[in-house]
Amino acid sequence: DDYIYCLEHDSEENKENLVKLKINGKKKEVLARDVNNGTITTTDKWIYYYKNTNLYRMKLDGTEKNKVSDKKISYYQIDGNWIYYIYKNENSSNIARMKLNGEDVQRIAKAEENTEYDSLYVKGSKVYYVVSKLNEAFDTDYYLYKMNIHLH
Repeated sequence: DDYIYCLEHDSEENKENLVKLKINGKKKEVLARDVNNGTITTTDKWIYYYKNTNLYRMKLDGTEKNKVSDKKISYYQIDGNWIYYIYKNENSSNIARMKLNGEDVQRIAKAEENTEYDSLYVKGSKVYYVVSKLNEAFDTDYYLYKMNIHLH
């Protein structure tokens, strides 16, 4: 609808606000105040954003704000009716998915010890993901993997 959704730094409050403005820079409107600096994703009906380390969503007009997940999600991607995401549970890194409203959570993978999932990309029935692992010299090595999704 010819709008840009982005974060804007409020220097007086030293906080980030989620704003909506026309692509020409006019009609700026603050939709949510004091949000976390992180990925914002829009669908045809919703805006997804971080606040207090939780994933939230709201309607494109700023109404119906609600928490989608309280997991410590470090990375997510929306694909169709699913949110694929990486979260940390205790000391393990996990890949999971959930419906757009946060329901029907399904863990897909759990990382090995001393291994972290860094990012992911979903295309069709495949998930491509980057894994980081400490080597013997305490440097980080990165690996790219893919897996098929066979969940219902």
